[in-house]
Parts: sequence; structure tokens; C-alpha cells
Amino acid sequence: MAKFLIYLYCFLATVCAMIMVKPPQEQCDDDGNGGGEEENKGCDKGWKRFERPSGGWCIKIFFEDSIKQPAAEQKCQAVGATLSGLQNQVESLWATYTVTQHIAPATGSIWIGLKRREPCLKVGRTANCTAFTSFEWTDKSANGTDGLLWSCNQPDNAWSRTQECAVLLAGSTGYAIGWQVATLDDVGCEFDFVEQNRHARDPKAYLCGKKPTN
Repeated sequence: MAKFLIYLYCFLATVCAMIMVKPPQEQCDDDGNGGGEEENKGCDKGWKRFERPSGGWCIKIFFEDSIKQPAAEQKCQAVGATLSGLQNQVESLWATYTVTQHIAPATGSIWIGLKRREPCLKVGRTANCTAFTSFEWTDKSANGTDGLLWSCNQPDNAWSRTQECAVLLAGSTGYAIGWQVATLDDVGCEFDFVEQNRHARDPKAYLCGKKPTN
């Protein structure tokens, strides 16, 4: 366990260091807070630009304890955005690291734009509903499966086949009630983590995304 945690921390630190050096395909030219014109490449102040195969994409993390997925989606739409998917592990680890820094030493979940496909709503994992085909990105920007890193044996569509949404887990402890941080888990869109005594996985943030203006 100790060796694994050391490896995980080193891995996250390496990725975060890569992010901080601001490679042009993943970063704004400013400090990541936006606010410029040419510097921010079309992302509003406080939003971070990433380059995807589909084009530029602006992401911002909003923090709110115990928020449910429908409310998070509504709040994203209120700022002209939608719950953001994850194109790859660079985006995933950036989100995990940013939220972890904000909530430490606590752990928690982040709502993202990922929902179970209709053919897989009432089944667990099958030949047709696998870890890579059970869910689809909802932001109309992310594509492929590079952003899908599920926690062990997930997605399983437990709780009477009601797990239609997904969260990204964040925290500095390596695990949150047995679920590895920086991985995904399928959950009910309005699941009450506190009521079910899963405080360590209670949502702490949600990820909004939108297209840049240029």
C-alpha cells in the first residue's frame, strides 16, 4: 500500500508539473486564470483552455458541497456551459489535482459530463455494455475513451440499476472509501452520499465546459 501511494503521488506530481510548464496544446498563455484576449485564446477569465481533437475547449471548476448532478448541469448552463467531459488523462488529472488542492485534507467527488447510454441503462457490465461502451460524453466536445479511467470493477450499475451518471474522485489520501482517487465511478444522478454514510465521496465540485470564442 505504501509503495502504491508513493507511486500515485509521484505520478500526480509529475503530471501536474507537466501542466504547470504550460505546453501550448493544453494551456492558456497566461497564468491559467484567463482574462486576456490573445493570451486567453477565447476563454473567459477563470476558465482554462485545452486543445481537443474537436477543437479548443474551456473548462472551469466550481465548488459546492453535496450538489446533485441535475443542479450542477443547470448551474453550468447558467454560465453558458455544460458539464464537461474528459478528453484524456491530462484533463482528468488536472481536475483531480485542482480539486484536491482546494478540499484537502478531505476527499470527494466531481460531477462530469458522462452519462450511461440508453441500451445500458438496465444492465450491469455485459459484452455490449463494457467499461468503454456503457457511457458517453455529453458535452459534444470530448470523444474517445482516453478520458475513461474507471475505479476497480466499475462501472457496475449497482443500486438496482440506477447509476446513470458518473463522478471523478479527488483527494490526497489515495483512496476514498475503497475507491481510488483520479478514477471514475458510476453513481445515481441524485444519489445522497451523506444520507448513505458515504461522506468521503460526497460531491465537492463540478466541471463546466464550453467552446472558446475563437
